[in-house]
Amino acid sequence: MAIDSLEVLKDLLEGIEKWNLLEMVKKFESKRKEYKTLLEQCGRELDERSQFEQLISICEGKISHDRQGHITDIWTLFTELEKENSLGIKRLEILKTMAIKMKKPYLLQHVEMFENKREQEEDAERERRRSQGEECTMLLTLCCQS
Repeated sequence: MAIDSLEVLKDLLEGIEKWNLLEMVKKFESKRKEYKTLLEQCGRELDERSQFEQLISICEGKISHDRQGHITDIWTLFTELEKENSLGIKRLEILKTMAIKMKKPYLLQHVEMFENKREQEEDAERERRRSQGEECTMLLTLCCQS
């Protein structure tokens, strides 16, 4: 199953009434779409044939030498970086490095905004779960006192 096509999994979870897991998959899918949109924006900004070799050199050490010959454009570069786990929703350092080295401050700001938003969402989710845990503990305490 492709990571960007989770319809079968969502149908299955709905069929077996695993609502919490279904909600988690939907959240992941939403984050993944935002990430793909970010990559598209970065790709459009960085897709300059004259500077492609500089982008490859920025990624040196992040992609195996035997795979570098297969990289023909920014999109295959992103794909290879993802395969090597050097690029992903939580691995944006390489995009920030590219933005800095290619003198694209707007792009750097955009990547950092994406990263900050994701971190804030994760913090809010952790806080929500912590609060739910405290509420459950309080309810159990009250029930046990009766």
